[in-house]
Amino acid sequence: MEVLIPQTVARYKKELQDELKARESSDVYSSARLELSIDSPFDFESVPDYMVFDQFKVGLREMTDALHKYSVLLRDFADDEIQSKEEFEKFATELNANAFEALRVVDKNAGTNSAENVGLISTVAAAAFNNYLKNKQKDVLIGAVEQNQSTVVQYTNKVQQAIKIIAHASNQEYLNLSAEYAEQMLDQNKSSTSIDALIKLNRDHFSQIQALKALNDAVSKFPAAHNELKSAAKNPDQSLSSIIELVNRGNQLKSVAENAKKANTNSLLDADAKNVEAQAVALEVESKLANLDASSAQADAVVARLDANANPDDAAKEKKAKELEEKASTLKDIADKKAADAKLLRQAADAVKTSVKALTN
Repeated sequence: MEVLIPQTVARYKKELQDELKARESSDVYSSARLELSIDSPFDFESVPDYMVFDQFKVGLREMTDALHKYSVLLRDFADDEIQSKEEFEKFATELNANAFEALRVVDKNAGTNSAENVGLISTVAAAAFNNYLKNKQKDVLIGAVEQNQSTVVQYTNKVQQAIKIIAHASNQEYLNLSAEYAEQMLDQNKSSTSIDALIKLNRDHFSQIQALKALNDAVSKFPAAHNELKSAAKNPDQSLSSIIELVNRGNQLKSVAENAKKANTNSLLDADAKNVEAQAVALEVESKLANLDASSAQADAVVARLDANANPDDAAKEKKAKELEEKASTLKDIADKKAADAKLLRQAADAVKTSVKALTN
């Protein structure tokens, strides 16, 4: 995605520049801006590709992260790390919510209600996992994994669809750029630089598709490995070939990723620096807004307390004062937490920027 998004931005700029040469500036402005929806103030009729892929990158990362967290959940059940219904339900609710939000980013037809879509833990399986926590019988845990198999298959299919969409988009950007370089080769003044550019483009695109294929292959093995867990739990002597292959695919993907990072350390670090700094700025803004909410709630609480003290026999006013004081305290805790998180993220952003500067020097 760190290759695809800059390519898409560059194409967007070039298309605007080409339009600018042939049309009035006001017409170019109309085609460059977001196309707002007539029916809803919260929707857009058209969004540039680079913005779509910005969201897509986050969605795909969260979808693969959801698969990882689900694996951790199964491991914790096996190691008896999850002891209570409350622990499981908190984990499952957060996992399904995150999985659903990620799905909506990469699948525009996903609907608006999580119940209409696939999460990673089905309602039936969740009930079975809860039942296991009551009696700790292995058969019940095996049954829960078995009942969740179809849900895992559906969600994995969605992840693979997202990967293929990225591959198609990457191939299209490659075709556009390679055709442009091929045309420039006919110009003697540009032939040398355009050949070098095409060689680099070929290498980048080859690595990019290799990485996507490795990710797709790894994800494709997830349902079989999940199903094998159930069978192996019933029969410990059974082969674990699917799980072993999933691990091997994961190692292959890790190798591809590490090689790509070595080849693009500076650009990746620079992208990370910008990303972390943007998150730090966003959290700093959230922190300030949370402080405003806390200050406003505190002011309301003070007024209510003065009113309650002035009317000591009025139970309703005393209750209201306590409720507002509790609300103000909670909001202050939230504001303090956001401020602390913002500070840590700012420190991380500064550290990454320092690393980038050291490497580029």
